[in-house]
Amino acid sequence: MGIGIPTLYLYHRLQQKGYIKGNQRVIELGSQDVSGETAQLASVLKNLFECKIDSETEITAKNLYQSIGFENYQCIDADGLHDALVFDLNQNIQKTYNFLEKFDLVTNHGTTEHCFNQYTCFLNIHNLCAINGLMIHVLPVQGYVNHGLFNYNPSFFYNLAAANNYKLIGVYLSTCKSHDPALYSIPGLIPYREGLVQSLIDFQGEPEMGLYVVLQKVKEQEFVMPYDGQYLNINLLSDRYSLQERDRSHLEIAPEFIKDVEQSTNRFESIPRTSTELDQLQAQLDRAHSEIEAMKTSKFWKLRTQWFKLKNTIGLPVN
Repeated sequence: MGIGIPTLYLYHRLQQKGYIKGNQRVIELGSQDVSGETAQLASVLKNLFECKIDSETEITAKNLYQSIGFENYQCIDADGLHDALVFDLNQNIQKTYNFLEKFDLVTNHGTTEHCFNQYTCFLNIHNLCAINGLMIHVLPVQGYVNHGLFNYNPSFFYNLAAANNYKLIGVYLSTCKSHDPALYSIPGLIPYREGLVQSLIDFQGEPEMGLYVVLQKVKEQEFVMPYDGQYLNINLLSDRYSLQERDRSHLEIAPEFIKDVEQSTNRFESIPRTSTELDQLQAQLDRAHSEIEAMKTSKFWKLRTQWFKLKNTIGLPVN
């Protein structure tokens, strides 16, 4: 899916909150391209990060991260582009390639949906991430038919975080029409909450949606396969999934994200009402047009039109 402008705003927000600092190491799943016009990207980078990048110079993922302050950049991809490490993400890269390095930021900008072995993909992300490092996922949640092998649900990441004691920094949705920065705390990104997907479908039809998730690895532990939390209460395999609490009560959520959700909820509560009112007004307008068209076909309307033409011809005032 590549790195787009909403991602840059997300990085800026994370930098402001102290999650992204200088001289850190980043590794990306996928040899990512940066999406957008070069001049626009250069302007955004200048405004958000005070980066001095020539507007005529091609902006690559590597120089983008370096301009933000990352000292070391690497990526993994089977295509080998952008000096990528040619690893198969369907395999445990620690065991298969003896790759044991740790990074402060691990990104998954539209890569794992193209891999079949989901367990191993998220095991690799876990193992690549250093303590207090971030894992950022930007993945399809709705639409994108035949874009890859999978779409993802927000619950996937809530359960993943609960099972592995990740701190949940933020979960956002982005739609192809979400371009109004006045609606959202981060332009183009809407803080996720229950019912939001249905609200967006009601308001916009069925847009393609991307899911943005930011997780922080706060303790060293072996990767734990999550179990769907809504079924934990009837799960008889309690020993195997004992690390994942049934009610996710221990899941740590960043307070700034809780605030984002509260603000977003207040803004979006009025959308169904406004949409209904617009539908009612449109129906009234359609009825008025139908009535006017019906009147125009009547004998009275034809006589009226001829009378106005006659008055205009002989110079009488029309009104």
